[in-house]
Amino acid sequence: MIAGGTIEKEGRVLLVRHSDPKKKDYSHWLLPAGRAEPGESTLEALHREMREELGIEVTVEGILSEHTDDYTGQRFVNYLCHPASSQISISGELSEYRWVSKDDMEGIESIHPGLKRFLLDFFEGKRAVPSSEGVKRFTAVVLAAGKSSRMRANKLIMKVAGRTVLDRLLDALTQGVDEVVVITGNNPEPIRAIAMAHGVRVVHNPDHEKGMTTSFQAGVREVGDVDGVFLVLGDQLGLQPELLRRMAAVLDNVPGALIVSPTHGCKRGHPVLFRRPLFSEILGLGEDETLRDVVVRHEAEHRTVEGDEWNVLDLDTPEDFDRALRLWRANANHTLE
Repeated sequence: MIAGGTIEKEGRVLLVRHSDPKKKDYSHWLLPAGRAEPGESTLEALHREMREELGIEVTVEGILSEHTDDYTGQRFVNYLCHPASSQISISGELSEYRWVSKDDMEGIESIHPGLKRFLLDFFEGKRAVPSSEGVKRFTAVVLAAGKSSRMRANKLIMKVAGRTVLDRLLDALTQGVDEVVVITGNNPEPIRAIAMAHGVRVVHNPDHEKGMTTSFQAGVREVGDVDGVFLVLGDQLGLQPELLRRMAAVLDNVPGALIVSPTHGCKRGHPVLFRRPLFSEILGLGEDETLRDVVVRHEAEHRTVEGDEWNVLDLDTPEDFDRALRLWRANANHTLE
C-alpha cells in the first residue's frame, strides 16, 4: 500500500521531486507519498512520511481517491491534507518542492498526464467528497456459511416482523461500517440473493465445513487497507449501528487496544472487532487453532464496551428463535412491519 497526500494551502497544492536518479519517476513532479510499513495503515504511513520527508504535521480531511500505482502495481490511497505549518524542510530523498495553483498547470513540465488531469479536476472542484465519518475505515465480515442444523431450517432467512434475520442485520451494518463482506458456504444462493439486494460484497468459503475460523479468514483476505474488521455472526439479530461506532471509537482512541467486544451481564458477546496488526496472526492460524486462541493471546489488549441482551443472545434452536421474537416485540427500538 502507498499513502499519498494532496496537501492544500490557500488554493495551492504541494508537489515534490525525488533526488535519486535511479527512481523511475526521477525528475517528475509528484504528490508526496510513501509505502506503508508492515502492520501500518495508510493513514499512519501518511503522517510518518509527511514528518520524515517534509518536516511537517498535517491534518487529514478525508480520502480523495484510490487507484493502482502505475509503477509499483500497489494500491495508492490519496488523502486530502492541510499543513499545520508553512515551514517545509525536505529530506535528502527529495530534491525540491513547489506549491502550484490552477494557473500554474498549463506551464508545468515533467508531470505525469494522469496527475495533471487529477490536479486540474481538483482545482475545478471535481473531487470526491471526503468521508463524513473520517478516514478511519472498518469492515464487517458476516459469517453466513453455516448449516443451521440445530434450527432445522436456515435461520438467516427466517423472518422477524416480515423481514429476514439477515436483512435486518445488513440494515444495521450498512449504517455502522464502511464496508460489509458476507461469507457464504452451505446453500449459498439464498444468502447471496439477500446480500446482493443490499449492495454488499459476497465471498464464498469452500472450506466452510472446517469451521467458523476459515470463514473469517476468507473475509480478512478480501479486505483492503482498513483499520479494523468486525467479526459478525450472520444470525445476530438486534444489532445497533451505534454500538459499532462506539466499538470503533475505542479502537481509535484507547492506546494499545487490539480487540474490542461488547459485554452484557458480565458476559462477552458479538460482534468482535480486531485491529489491523492482528490480521497476519489470524490468517496464519493452524488447522488446530481458532480465533479464540488469538483472543486469549491478546487478553491484555482486549477492551470492552457496554452492549445489550442482543449481543449475547444465541439463535441456534427453535426455542432460541421464539425467545428472540419475544425480545424483539418488547424492544421499543424496533418498529414491527
